[in-house]
Amino acid sequence: MAKTKGDLVLKALRKAGLYSNATLTDADPQAIEDAVNDLEDMMAQWQAKGIDLGYLFADAANNVQPHPDDDSGIPSWAYNGVSLKLAVQVCMDNVIQPSDALLTAADDAYQTICIALTKVPSLERRNDMPRGAGNKNTFTWNRFYIEGDDPTT
Repeated sequence: MAKTKGDLVLKALRKAGLYSNATLTDADPQAIEDAVNDLEDMMAQWQAKGIDLGYLFADAANNVQPHPDDDSGIPSWAYNGVSLKLAVQVCMDNVIQPSDALLTAADDAYQTICIALTKVPSLERRNDMPRGAGNKNTFTWNRFYIEGDDPTT
């Protein structure tokens, strides 16, 4: 089951040190609402950069506000990266200096997301590769590599 926006926000608040089940520190409803709005803004910014994780935005055209119970649409492998980057954002909103460990973990997770979404195009081999002066043309064709003729061309 996909995580909700509220799940991602609670993890971000926990990583920022503003919420914890262990110490019975409850998350402030206003902090959750602000973090959900920050999540929407952050995912829109990522999408503008070409990082599309399939995030399900609230319907802004009909003035529908994002809700913590809404499905996020984010794949499970990206939960940690999104939550950690949101935790840094939450720290900035609460005028808290994020720890070096949080900044490093957030940067590593963001880089993992970027690398996972990077598409490397295949390279076409060229027929005009140079030959050294000592190499002789032992074949009748003048190509750097030997490639069979394609009967379809």
